[in-house]
Amino acid sequence: MPIKTTVVPYHVGEAPYEGVLVGSANPAEPLAIMAPDWMGVSQGAIIMAQTIASWGATVFVADMYGAGRRPNTMEEAQALSDPLKSDQAEVRIRIRSALDVARTQCASPRLAAIGFCFGGMNVLELARSGADLALTVSIHGDLLTSRPADRGGIKGEVIVLHGAADPVSPKPQRDAFEAEMEAAGATWMMSTFGKAVHSFTNPDARLQGIAHYDDYATNWTLATLRRALCERV
Repeated sequence: MPIKTTVVPYHVGEAPYEGVLVGSANPAEPLAIMAPDWMGVSQGAIIMAQTIASWGATVFVADMYGAGRRPNTMEEAQALSDPLKSDQAEVRIRIRSALDVARTQCASPRLAAIGFCFGGMNVLELARSGADLALTVSIHGDLLTSRPADRGGIKGEVIVLHGAADPVSPKPQRDAFEAEMEAAGATWMMSTFGKAVHSFTNPDARLQGIAHYDDYATNWTLATLRRALCERV
């Protein structure tokens, strides 16, 4: 049976946004807000949401740019994502609004947040803001923040799945993130995949040495994500 996919219009302040609800909206299932990579609410993001929903979850794909803002090139994506990368306060407003809308669509108390690349930063900011999440997963995400988590401020578990050779978020950033999590007293883990670079779950990533698909890292990532979502949320 095809997985149900529904466009959900909403507003952040006065501005229109459009997320996508994927799955049955069964309140007995986990509800996962998914923040996509810098290409936004793309077909690739919806396909990934459908994969996650097939495990027995409802997924809400967050719109971080606004209705009608759908980049077609890396240059367009960069122009939309760069201002947010330096404005964590605005990121938190947008991702929190998406979570609030998701909860109107599915009444599950079992909440998770999953983000890819730019979206990894989005969901980590949601966790840092104190959102009531059982699980936050950043996949080849941006790890740095200007607003580190307060002591005791992160609820639930944080998982980071990352490429050991990622030049976008390299080891010094991983070290800083680990120190932040320890200082916050968070429950967290990080797995790094040898030789993997940025965007390793994206089949269309083909920037050798910078962003490239990695089958090994992707398979382990999906297995880890599925187990965490289905067994610990």
